[in-house]
Amino acid sequence: EDGEKKPASEPTREEILKAIEALKSDDFKVRETATKKLWQMGRKAEPYLRQAVVEDSAELHYRGTRILSEFKLGLYPDTPEKIRNLVQAYRTGNGNAKELAINSLIEMGETDILIKLVKQENDPAIRAAVATRIAANVDEETPKLIFNDQLDKARDLLELAALSPPGMRSYSVFLLQTGKLDNAIRTQRTLINDSETDAEL
Repeated sequence: EDGEKKPASEPTREEILKAIEALKSDDFKVRETATKKLWQMGRKAEPYLRQAVVEDSAELHYRGTRILSEFKLGLYPDTPEKIRNLVQAYRTGNGNAKELAINSLIEMGETDILIKLVKQENDPAIRAAVATRIAANVDEETPKLIFNDQLDKARDLLELAALSPPGMRSYSVFLLQTGKLDNAIRTQRTLINDSETDAEL
């Protein structure tokens, strides 16, 4: 059973580099196998892959970036299939499909993935709609997280809701009360070119 959850177990540096090298193979099947293998290696392969896509060939860059885009959304081999399906539904669906996927992810408490999805969303109307939907839950959910000393989770939820005016007020107050406002402003300024969401925040 453990083997199914972590197919590559703990891959060695050599195994990771060999799989990365195979992404450049002339043989399509070898490239496809290496792509799947690297995705299954997950978090351990991620830093090596990031370095390789910057430094190496166009073919490696294309395939490596595809895998990294999954990791960027928080999709790893140990991510439950239901969550992967919801993310896929969001990425490929129309407005209604996106909304259904978002609602399900909110109900499941998948804040990390929601933040990553919203940051990659180019449509400001969808970003605002998601933020408003989440802001409606914030007043109820955030106090529970704070009382349970889950401040990082509370901060993530508030940041996601901050794309709506009421959400931004709650987020700012939380940062002020926890002594993190100045640091958050500095950090956000460095992210301003990363995504439209970061610029908006």
